[in-house]
Amino acid sequence: MALRIDAELAGCCTWTLTVKIIPDELRRNDTVILKENMWFYIDHFTKKYIGEEIVLDFDSSTGYTLSNTDNIFICIT
Repeated sequence: MALRIDAELAGCCTWTLTVKIIPDELRRNDTVILKENMWFYIDHFTKKYIGEEIVLDFDSSTGYTLSNTDNIFICIT
């Protein structure tokens, strides 16, 4: 078990990208990332939509933020 960074694309005329961080098991073809003693899984679909360089940051007043250089995808307080 590790934390999965997971993206879901939904919509018809307007597309919405939802990104979640969830506990999950390793799937075939996942990229496995070890960062500061924490394991993360990310699939190819998610990497395609959120990019190669992502930042997971924590601030005690606002919680966790997942972002890349262009967007903030998720804030968990």
